[in-house]
Amino acid sequence: MKAKKLIPTFALLLSLTALTACAGDKTVEFGNYWTGDALISGTEIHETLKYDASFAPTEVTETLDYTFAYTNGSLVTTLDSTTENGKVVYVFKTEMNIDVTYTFKGESSEPFKDSIVSEVRFYEAANNLKPISSNKTIVIHNPTNGNKHTKLSECYRISNYTIQTTYDEKGKGNCVVTSADNADFSFKDKFSPDKDYNFIDNEQLLVALRAISKDTSSATVESYSPFVGNPQKIKFSFADGKSGQKFDLIENGQDFTGDKSRAIAYRKVTMSIDATNSGSSQIAWVATGNTSTYRNVVLRYETPHAYGLGSLVFQLKEITRS
Repeated sequence: MKAKKLIPTFALLLSLTALTACAGDKTVEFGNYWTGDALISGTEIHETLKYDASFAPTEVTETLDYTFAYTNGSLVTTLDSTTENGKVVYVFKTEMNIDVTYTFKGESSEPFKDSIVSEVRFYEAANNLKPISSNKTIVIHNPTNGNKHTKLSECYRISNYTIQTTYDEKGKGNCVVTSADNADFSFKDKFSPDKDYNFIDNEQLLVALRAISKDTSSATVESYSPFVGNPQKIKFSFADGKSGQKFDLIENGQDFTGDKSRAIAYRKVTMSIDATNSGSSQIAWVATGNTSTYRNVVLRYETPHAYGLGSLVFQLKEITRS
């Protein structure tokens, strides 16, 4: 569909749709490592993670005839367990908020409030994290490319739309994209996963990373991308573990910052897509310390911005579990 080509690159944040081409293994064994004991089914989890968000520009930004700056960035994720029809179901929510200001020839905009909010429901590892449904709402002021702008309003483009995806018992999906400001952009899609691969919903990315054992060096899953119109193969490539680096964290109200900060072992994982003309890789640091304490939590997450202008970086600051 022609409309899909109009999807703004920055709107790909927190999804698996702007990654680099790569091939890999077909299968992966998932575990409920966020519960502290992946071998026990049905363990409850109620967890909130809070991240600081910042923008890391590249030299490409210097070629623009305008500037933009991000402030007050944050990401909050929540993971809760429940039971439906005798099966364990997880509800994973994310909310990203950040302010952006554009400046052109001495004129600056008021700070725009960008936000991306998502929710996905899926079964536990015993059912391969099979997705049930997801929804995502995006309000973004995307930078435009080139250096032939004539006024401030040409330096950004507003995108306001929702993505709703549902799955039937056989895993077949139905996706509806609705634009609040461009009727030509709205569309519907149906798709069927490849049975040879584990399938996850796009909005499961940050939690699915935690379901992979620290002994796994690479894994491939499949996920549907509304920006492409069909399921794609996604490769997780894990580097060797690192240790000794300290992280400032608040854990269940206890202060482990500054002199109290603790070293947490982690592995760096590169996420990539096997597709033509895909973008840059996404990178995450996944804790590999005491799994009953850190539960494969994502300590740091980097996702590319539009046109190679830089990356948004999310750094974990607070953990709350009950």
